[in-house]
Formats: sequence, structure tokens, C-alpha cells
Amino acid sequence: CAARAPDRRGVGSSGLKRPDLHAELALTAAALEALRQSAAAEVRLERDKSIARVADAEKRWRARAREAESHVAVLEAQVKSAREQVDSARQETRRAREAA
Repeated sequence: CAARAPDRRGVGSSGLKRPDLHAELALTAAALEALRQSAAAEVRLERDKSIARVADAEKRWRARAREAESHVAVLEAQVKSAREQVDSARQETRRAREAA
């Protein structure tokens, strides 16, 4: 009797039969899709956190800008008052010289 080689039709190089190979490929594809979705969700979360950090920084910057503008207004009023006092003192000095 001649020895017959085993029937290897439908068997892949890994030794898995085609239906098993297709099932394994489908599971791998599903796992990859789950990983892709997880990574996409993580990217969205990090993006949202970054946007929130930028928005918070912008709010702080705007608050500081308002404070600075208010401080500038106070300083401008003080300068105006000081100029008026200087002008008044000059006028008094001029009047005193004219009277003397």
C-alpha cells in the first residue's frame, strides 16, 4: 500500500483550516476596531482637556487684562490730579511774584 499524503486542501500555512482562519481574522479585525475606537476616544478626551485648559488660561488672561486696565485708569486719574496740583501751584507762584 502506498502511503498517502494527508489532504491539506483548505488548510493555511499556519495549519488552521480556512473557516478557523477567517474567524481569527474577524476577531482580530474586531479587536483592532475596538482599539481604534478607544484611541479615538482618548484623543478626543485629551483634545477636550486641552481646549478646557486654553479656555481657562484665556479667562485668567482676560481677568488680568481687566485688572490692569482698571489699575491704569486709577494711575491716569492720579497723574491728572498731580498735574492739576502742579498747575495750581505754578499759578499761585506766578501770582505771588506779580504781587511782590
